Amino acid sequence: MRINTTTLLSSTGDALASAVRTRSWDWLRLLCARLNIEAHLVNAQGTPILLDGQSPATPAGRLLSAQAPTVRAAVSATVQGQAPQALAIDGIQLVCAAVTTGDPSAGVLVLTKPIPAGTKPDSTRAELEIVGQWLAPAIAAHLQSAVNLPDEGVSRVSALMSVLDATAANLSDRDLVLAFADALAVWYDLELTAYVETAPGRFVREVALLGADSKAAPDAIAASDLPPDLVPSALTRIEADRLGMHDTDSVLVARIDGPDHASWLLLMRLLSSEVPDLSRLGVYVRMLERWLTSVAAQAVVATGTAVSRMLFERSADPAIAAERALEYVRTQAKAESLRLEITVDGRSLLRAQTRGAEGDDDRGSDTSMPLSPTALARLSVVPREGSQFSPVERRTITAVAEIVRQWGRLHLIERHGVADRRTVSRRFDDVIDRFAQQALERGFPVSVLVLTLDADVTAYAAVHRDVSDIRSQVRPSDLVGTLGEREIGLLLHETSPDQARHVADRLRTLIESAHNGRGVAAIGLAARAPGSAAAATGVVQEARSHGLERHVA
Repeated sequence: MRINTTTLLSSTGDALASAVRTRSWDWLRLLCARLNIEAHLVNAQGTPILLDGQSPATPAGRLLSAQAPTVRAAVSATVQGQAPQALAIDGIQLVCAAVTTGDPSAGVLVLTKPIPAGTKPDSTRAELEIVGQWLAPAIAAHLQSAVNLPDEGVSRVSALMSVLDATAANLSDRDLVLAFADALAVWYDLELTAYVETAPGRFVREVALLGADSKAAPDAIAASDLPPDLVPSALTRIEADRLGMHDTDSVLVARIDGPDHASWLLLMRLLSSEVPDLSRLGVYVRMLERWLTSVAAQAVVATGTAVSRMLFERSADPAIAAERALEYVRTQAKAESLRLEITVDGRSLLRAQTRGAEGDDDRGSDTSMPLSPTALARLSVVPREGSQFSPVERRTITAVAEIVRQWGRLHLIERHGVADRRTVSRRFDDVIDRFAQQALERGFPVSVLVLTLDADVTAYAAVHRDVSDIRSQVRPSDLVGTLGEREIGLLLHETSPDQARHVADRLRTLIESAHNGRGVAAIGLAARAPGSAAAATGVVQEARSHGLERHVA
């Protein structure tokens, strides 16, 4: 995409406009090019002024120059409430974030990006909102910096962005933290040691610079020995002594929180007499935090997708599929070993493990997952010697455990008959009802299809193949799964009854072609439209009972 980083402000007498003109914005231009977005500044009234003789030639620039009422309203709401505002106009997603420089009504950063064809604006909006959270403070720091000094601090935002962007391709939070530590060592002569939270309030050292003195920082830290504000802050002499850091003049700490106590603690030991500006350092830490969040999401999706394919492979023996999946997770999560066992009534149904899992290891963690009243899956994961699982690795393992639970339950269906099928069917009924209700509450219509297969299509492998084929023909946001022994359920978001009928016809052809002209005994449809009394409860049963002729508004 062609990038236009034209900065828009108000009249020549505007103090903010004057501050903008006296500073270089090359870093912002380069930054936006890497992020594939446009960044604009407007004053509190939304009135634009050009920067460096550039013209607002892009669609987003012309839209801001026109000062549409909806854009002015979003800017005004951002200034008054200091909360980000978002709107979509003419295929362009805009997100407004306040830029505060001491004057609460100073100006607004407007981030824009075209909404890709065929997609909803939600993902584009979320992307711009994340960028705005850390970019607006960086711009504010740039505007408040001294004019006659080289703008090293904010130019480093661009440099750090480039480093983190390149490192993120590895999908490793360890690599990101280490790259961050390298940058701080060069810029500020800070020696960073990073700790992972292994239990609530307990942090264990995991990342340090190559050649760093291992005795200069503690091996473990308790949250009770730290100040409550860690974004970031300097330790007092008493707090540093409590950690055993007696031979240093300045110690800085920052914490990056994740779900389920999956947090990083950054301990920075200053090796020179020049103490960095804490607000600027805070901007860098927030940048790292956003990249860690992005990497975590990508790593979970990538590993989950790969593991699902391995476990649900049509022709694979369950034990072999499990071993392949566990070996893949061992590599991705940098684990020493993994072991999986599924039992029914205390008897072992399936065992799989990676190399190195021959004996018991008290360093491992076990996750027990009930599959039915009589069945249990147990996943054991052991970290490498002298290492802890990082927050991203912990989240990845948690996601894999959920996939294993679902696969184990389906595997149990294949081996142990109708009773467990009914348990799973009821659960998927509930899933469809719940997600349908959420869609209605957001104002979107939904349709539910229930496909009943012919009596001769009873093999688990055949039904599972049909589910996989159907899933490849619908949108990623639609739900597809097994309801009963010969039933497949679909939840179609933002789909009218007429559209659902077309989908049903297409799926009937798909399945019958896979079963030599047979396959579908019946297809049922029920639909819901949003409204004050709209409720999704029982929509699956209604589709199962009434077929293709019923629509409830």
